[in-house]
Amino acid sequence: MTAPLELTHALAPRYYIDPEIFRIEKDGLLARTWQFAGHVSQIENPGDFF
Repeated sequence: MTAPLELTHALAPRYYIDPEIFRIEKDGLLARTWQFAGHVSQIENPGDFF
């Protein structure tokens, strides 16, 4: 499904690459709550990742 371009929303590119924004998110959100990525059964070998 696609939406007309004028109805879509996206973050400015800096939100994906700015180290200061990452630091703020890491210190404010990621440090306080668990971040579920998946179940251990989905990782087959040591060193594999999602």
